[in-house]
Amino acid sequence: EFRSRQRLAMAFALKGASHFSFLLLVLVVMMYAFSGMGVLLFGGVISRTGPGSGNVASSDYGEGEYYPLNFNDMPSGIVTMFTLLMVNNMHITTSGFVAA
Repeated sequence: EFRSRQRLAMAFALKGASHFSFLLLVLVVMMYAFSGMGVLLFGGVISRTGPGSGNVASSDYGEGEYYPLNFNDMPSGIVTMFTLLMVNNMHITTSGFVAA
């Protein structure tokens, strides 16, 4: 009795894991796609020097030293997308792009 229930539970777990891996793959592909769009649209906009840097420095983004969260390159864009996906201080991250 116990072994048959254990086999059934394992079968459900394996089936659930395959569905979860598919959803994780979709999430990664979407993050990559939106990060690529961010690099195309906002690449080079956020910097400590250059046009508009004074506005960025005076925003919550600049005052909080959020400069690594940008779309200047693909790895930074993916990290930025992850923080936006987690809604971790999203208003601060977006304030820098609005100020730029």
